Amino acid sequence: MKFIKIIILTLSLFIASNSTLCYGAIYDKDEYNEICKVLQENNIVDEIKPRNTYINRKECIKGVMRVIGTTDEVANKWCNVLFYESIFSDIHGYVDGKIDLGNGYTIFAGNYRIALGIPEVIAIVSNEKYYDINFKPDNTAKVKDCVAFIMRCIKERENIENCDKLFSDAEEMGLISKNDSFYNDKYLYAYAYYNMLYRMLNEQRYYYVKEYVKEKDMDVGYTIFDLFTKDEERKITYLEFLKQREK
Repeated sequence: MKFIKIIILTLSLFIASNSTLCYGAIYDKDEYNEICKVLQENNIVDEIKPRNTYINRKECIKGVMRVIGTTDEVANKWCNVLFYESIFSDIHGYVDGKIDLGNGYTIFAGNYRIALGIPEVIAIVSNEKYYDINFKPDNTAKVKDCVAFIMRCIKERENIENCDKLFSDAEEMGLISKNDSFYNDKYLYAYAYYNMLYRMLNEQRYYYVKEYVKEKDMDVGYTIFDLFTKDEERKITYLEFLKQREK
């Protein structure tokens, strides 16, 4: 019965036209609750927040990375990767001596340019500017941030730094539309975030994260850098991919 409900909900969200999906934001309370249930059952979000709660950038990228298959175990591994130079100046695997899993998700996303930083001038020497690249994890995410994170996972990497172009591409493929109540919103709140994550779940899998096999940790040549890959055939959705992992 649960599977039938999910199918019905999915069909109510879009109409297929060739390979383009046309979504509409969920207004019905029961359907919205079902979306939230699917997100929790598949460990995409840790908790469901009130609809009008703003979502910060760190939480936003974490949900997107979980859709493509990143787990806390993988995030933990990324917290322990030693880089010659930090991907983001304000993101570190350890905070006050303790692992910060949310930062692990962000570091992983940054390494594969799903998440991009914000350059900030820290010094000017002899008219030459020196920058820090910050992620600003606690800043409220923008709707365009969320769309950009998703598009860098589900499409080939064109115009990767141009959030406006990525938003336009998302609209063209039906991932977001002018019919969405949050289409013109600058900042991302929970209602919009959960809708977008659910839509991503129902997209055909492209970039994704292979399951981490702890037993292979000692194998020569096996590293967490082998986990990020892409599915050229795109035969299953992200939701189907995550369901397969549960078996």
